[in-house]
Amino acid sequence: MTSARRANAEQWIIDSYQYLLDQVKAALKENRARTGALPLCGYDFPTSSFFDAKGVKTLYTKPILTLVDNFTLSAGESLTMVLQDNRRATVMGTTTDGGGGNVVSFDAGGYAEGTTRMTMGLLVRLNPVAVDGFPAIRYYDGVGIQPDIYQDYMTMENFDTDGAVFWDAALSALRGL
Repeated sequence: MTSARRANAEQWIIDSYQYLLDQVKAALKENRARTGALPLCGYDFPTSSFFDAKGVKTLYTKPILTLVDNFTLSAGESLTMVLQDNRRATVMGTTTDGGGGNVVSFDAGGYAEGTTRMTMGLLVRLNPVAVDGFPAIRYYDGVGIQPDIYQDYMTMENFDTDGAVFWDAALSALRGL
């Protein structure tokens, strides 16, 4: 926040930093390990209307099939988590990477040319999810998103058929939604 003030940042930026700092201080004062939910952009949670200016409903209501695998991570995992938690999509594929969301790079030290990366935000699931080998948790970091329909694309059968087995299963799942 000091840097923002020195750089004569716009007031809304300083207000955003102040809000986030206040939330962290409150969590520390109350001896909590985590803050409550915090917005990543701005200092409030914007709400959008599902109706256009003429009052016509613009919400997408058709079935959604989300395809994932172990290379699905970051924003792809975040979207998948929100869709699955809200029962808005059926997730098909293999378990996602579990790599986290808001990753930021830092210099590794004052005298090194290396960098390190860490997750700055932790997404909280709507409800705890039980994953084989883990207790019920409210995060996907480290364990990934478990698909509703397990279907592995990386098989020899799919390799030999240009993915026909996987795509047949995906189309069958989509027809069943």
